[in-house]
Amino acid sequence: MSLRDAGDYITSLPKAEQDIEEWQTAIGCLIGTAEGRDLLMHARVGVMRAINRHVERGVCCTAKAYALGTPECQH
Repeated sequence: MSLRDAGDYITSLPKAEQDIEEWQTAIGCLIGTAEGRDLLMHARVGVMRAINRHVERGVCCTAKAYALGTPECQH
């Protein structure tokens, strides 16, 4: 995916969707990257966070508990 592809995708969204804070952040990161003021990784993270904004993030257990295979970390 190129910066242009990401920009085209965002501009194809309905206006109400484009106005959501996560998409506005993604747009700012894309513009910054295209102008050489920001890193490509920031643009990628911005777009991915906007796409996945409805996904609940959470930690099921600590790294130590996961490594030890404690019952609360069984997947």
